[in-house]
Amino acid sequence: MIQFNSLNTIIDDILLEYRNNQLAESDPLSRIQIEQWIIHYRAFLIKQDIDRGREINSAYVQEVLNLPVIYKDSNGVTISTSNLIVGRTTDTIPNGIDFHFADNIISITDKYDNLIQLTSEQRAKMQVNRRYTNNNPMAYERDGYIYVVCQGDVKFLNIKGVFENPLEDVFGLNADDQYPIPVNMIPTLKDLIMTKELDIVALSDLSNDSSNDLAKATLNARDYKKLSRGIK
Repeated sequence: MIQFNSLNTIIDDILLEYRNNQLAESDPLSRIQIEQWIIHYRAFLIKQDIDRGREINSAYVQEVLNLPVIYKDSNGVTISTSNLIVGRTTDTIPNGIDFHFADNIISITDKYDNLIQLTSEQRAKMQVNRRYTNNNPMAYERDGYIYVVCQGDVKFLNIKGVFENPLEDVFGLNADDQYPIPVNMIPTLKDLIMTKELDIVALSDLSNDSSNDLAKATLNARDYKKLSRGIK
C-alpha cells in the first residue's frame, strides 16, 4: 500500500507543482534526477539540524539487521589481539550523514540486543588491557566495514544510524514506503528543490506548448519563489 510522504508521493508533488498541476509526457525532468535532489537535500536538512545541537529524530533513523560477522581474512587467517579476536561484517554499511559533532551510527547491538560500544580502532584493540571489562566486545569502523574485538561470540550485528540514502537495498524499503524524514521537513525540502534546482531547469519550456519561451519560463520560476514567500 502506498504511504503518504513516500518517495513517490514527494516526487509526484514536486512534478505537479513544477507543471502547475498538469504533468506532461514530454516533461524534461526525470524521476531519478528528482530522487537524487531529495537524497541531497534530506541529508543537508538533517545535518543542519543535528549540527545545531538538536536531538536525532527517530523519523530518520534506520536499521541494518542481522549483518553477519566473520573472523577470518581472505586467506582464512583469524585476526587476533592477545586473547581476543577481531571480526568484521561481511558487507559494508551504507554511508552515514557526516555530522560535525555527533556520530551517524547511533547504536550497535548483537543478536541478543546487547549494546556494543563504538570507538576508535586503537582503543578497541587496547580493550584486552582493561582490568574488569576486557572481555566486553567493542566495535570500530574502517573502510565502510564494522569490526568487532571480542571473544568470537558475536555472530550478527544490528546497526542503527542516520544514513545518506534511505533506499539502499539493505534497508528493505521501496519508493512507496514512508520516506525517513520528519513530516515538518518535507515542505522545506520541496521548496529547496523548487527554488535552487528547478529554477535552472525552468529555463526550458514550462508552457507545455513546445514554444521554448525562456521569458515565460523564467517568469514562472520567479512566480514560484514569490508564492513560496507568501507574495501574491
